[in-house]
Amino acid sequence: MDRSGVTLAFFNNGQVIRNFKLIVGINMAKADAGNTYLWIVFRYTDAAFGIFSFEMDNWPNVLSIFKIEGAGFQWDIGMVDIPLVFEVGQTYHVKLELIGAKATLWIDGNLMTEADWSNQPVLPKDGQIALGGGGGELQFDNFVITGEEILGSGEYSVNSKDRLSTSWGDIKSAQ
Repeated sequence: MDRSGVTLAFFNNGQVIRNFKLIVGINMAKADAGNTYLWIVFRYTDAAFGIFSFEMDNWPNVLSIFKIEGAGFQWDIGMVDIPLVFEVGQTYHVKLELIGAKATLWIDGNLMTEADWSNQPVLPKDGQIALGGGGGELQFDNFVITGEEILGSGEYSVNSKDRLSTSWGDIKSAQ
């Protein structure tokens, strides 16, 4: 299966993160037959990364570890199947939490799986987080990422309440 056309958007300018909780609405609005996929990539490095993968073809929906090997990869390390039939045009509310080597995945409020990768030394200790995929029209909405290492969370977070009117007022007054 060719995945050379994958597009990934990295969070926080590629900040390296260890533990996190990600909440996101995902939708494959339009799919091309046989080659459509949507990924949440975490702890991404040049050597390996974790992945939550929705697939529209013969590949299973999985939570797994990819190990990059030169021009190829091994994609089924610590793999856990996700019991979900993915439907085009349906929005799914995904919550993915990774603490240490333990990943927990909920979809639409239902616990889908838990993976303990303590015995998988190939999983990087930290890395970047990204959303992406290919072969169709992807929509990501209402995403929130939290964790001790996340820039902009905790004491540095910004409450968006009343920010639009304040920003618009600043723009108008500058004219």
